[in-house]
Amino acid sequence: MNLAHIMGDYFVLDHIKFDVGDLVTTVMGEYGIIVGYGRHISYPMSDNCDYYHVLIDGDISCYLPFSLTIVEKKLDK
Repeated sequence: MNLAHIMGDYFVLDHIKFDVGDLVTTVMGEYGIIVGYGRHISYPMSDNCDYYHVLIDGDISCYLPFSLTIVEKKLDK
C-alpha cells in the first residue's frame, strides 16, 4: 500500500501506479521515463514517502505519484 503523509493525515494513493519504463510528464511539463520506485534519493532517512524515480535529460529526479501523468502510446495503423 502506498501512503503519502500530508498535513498530518494519510491518504491512500494506490489508484496512481506506474511501471518501470513508462513515459511520463511532470507537473513542470518535462518528459521522463520511470526508472525506479522507493525512498527519496537525497533524503532516504528523513523522508518517509515513497517516490517514483524519473530519468529526465540524464538526471534522476524523485516525484510523488500525483505529480506525474502517463503519456499514452499512440498506435499507428
